[in-house]
Amino acid sequence: MPTVGGLAFSLASGAAIRLFQTSLSGSPGKLSQKLIGYGSIMTLTGSLYYFVLDPQIEQNRELLSRRLSALREQRERKSDLVSFEEQESRLFTARDKGRFFRLFDKYSQPYK
Repeated sequence: MPTVGGLAFSLASGAAIRLFQTSLSGSPGKLSQKLIGYGSIMTLTGSLYYFVLDPQIEQNRELLSRRLSALREQRERKSDLVSFEEQESRLFTARDKGRFFRLFDKYSQPYK
C-alpha cells in the first residue's frame, strides 16, 4: 500500500504536469479550470485503487502464502511417506523370475 508521502508527491507532481500541459495547449488561465480535470481523475483513480485493487492484491498475497505453506507441508510429508531405502531392488534379480522364465527352466533341457 502506498505511503502518505508517496501520495502527496504524486499529487504535487501530477498537478505540476497538468498545469504545464494546459499552459502548452493554450487553455484559459484560470487555475481552478485547469485542475478540475486532474482532480476528478485523480480522485476516481485513487478510490478505484484503494477500494478495489488493493484489497484484491492483499487477498491474492494471502492466498499465495497459504498455498505455498500447504505445498511445503506436502513436501515434508512426502519425504516421510516415500522412503525406498529400506527396500531392495527386485528388478533383474535371479531369484525373482517371472512365470515365463519359471516354465522355461522347468521344461527346457539343461545346457551341455
